Amino acid sequence: MQAAGGFSTISISGILGNVANKTMIAGYEAQETIHQHIAAPRSHTDFKVWTRYRLDSTGAFKKVGADGELQHVGMDEASFTNQLDTFGALIALTRQMMINDDLDAFQQIPSFIGRMAAVKREEEFFVLLLSNPSNFFHADNGNLLTGAGSVLGIPSLSDAKELFRNQVDSNGKPILSSPRILLTPTTLETEGDDLMQETIIRVGLDTSDAKQTLRNPHAGTLSQRTSPYLNNTSITDSNGEAITGQSDTAWYLFADPAVRAAIGMASLNGRRLPTIESDETDFNTLGMQWRGYDDFGVGMEDPVAAVKSNGA
Repeated sequence: MQAAGGFSTISISGILGNVANKTMIAGYEAQETIHQHIAAPRSHTDFKVWTRYRLDSTGAFKKVGADGELQHVGMDEASFTNQLDTFGALIALTRQMMINDDLDAFQQIPSFIGRMAAVKREEEFFVLLLSNPSNFFHADNGNLLTGAGSVLGIPSLSDAKELFRNQVDSNGKPILSSPRILLTPTTLETEGDDLMQETIIRVGLDTSDAKQTLRNPHAGTLSQRTSPYLNNTSITDSNGEAITGQSDTAWYLFADPAVRAAIGMASLNGRRLPTIESDETDFNTLGMQWRGYDDFGVGMEDPVAAVKSNGA
């Protein structure tokens, strides 16, 4: 469907606008997206680059002497940047399409727009995560497991949790934060399910051809999330290009984003839903058109709030 030429005014009124908005929101919320569980919500009031700061003390509580004098401490800051962009699409139906609409496409358009908006937020989240900007996941940041010992299982999950809990702030103090989310590709969904639910794990065959079992200390300790964006190379970005960094073996741990966030997703004035608007096409064209748009941006934040395991 080809969108019509430019138009002068946009009008949303009465039942049409209300129904379209409700249908769009339903289409948006029906998508099983992951980003809202991992990225901390941020609110920006404009499209400039925003810098957010996290403060850590450069001192500590010390024993107060007999003179009652308290010791001064300082503050150290870490900064993270994020910037909003606008993403959107335009859909138009000619008058004949609307009259011949046996499949109710007219009513489905707001739902399509809602779905596209949800998919775009998910895409931007994973494209950024998988690109590993500025070596966010790196041995120097203490948040990367590599080698054969990083394959998802009881030992590697124990190692990843230890790596996570050993993180310190800029003052050399423990972050005192635990991982809360296990993120896996679809290729590791079953292994992740077993680790999160089974108290006894079967680990293979021994020489007598009998199953070996291990007690699983990780059952119920994390919330598992799975996404095909991590591994499915059939998924491309909105330009049809391949997504870099995908892997069948890599998996992640994340902190609760409300406590300490590895990634932030900012929205204009805190609005986390897209906007839909509709109007007739230009006077010389018979038809209707709908446009949807969403103002948001995704940015990496605190490297001590996540651990990546290459799984190989």
